[in-house]
Amino acid sequence: MFGTETGVVERQAGGKVLSAPFSAAQRLGYIVTNPRATVEPFRDHADAARDTFTPEQLSRLVNAAEDEWKGVILCGYFHRSSPA
Repeated sequence: MFGTETGVVERQAGGKVLSAPFSAAQRLGYIVTNPRATVEPFRDHADAARDTFTPEQLSRLVNAAEDEWKGVILCGYFHRSSPA
């Protein structure tokens, strides 16, 4: 549906889906340890390297967007580019 690439959110959700039955089995005494508990959380290091759009890219994006998305795009752009 969304292609073969998955983001960190999808991988984290998948980890929770896998962890739940193992946790239940451990509580019920079917297994001693939850094998999913030893897996480190996924980190998406590529997100840290991403940058905001250039003003030219923003302009092209807003011009191509449908009316109801223009405000959302601008809000996201200015929120992301503001200092923390």
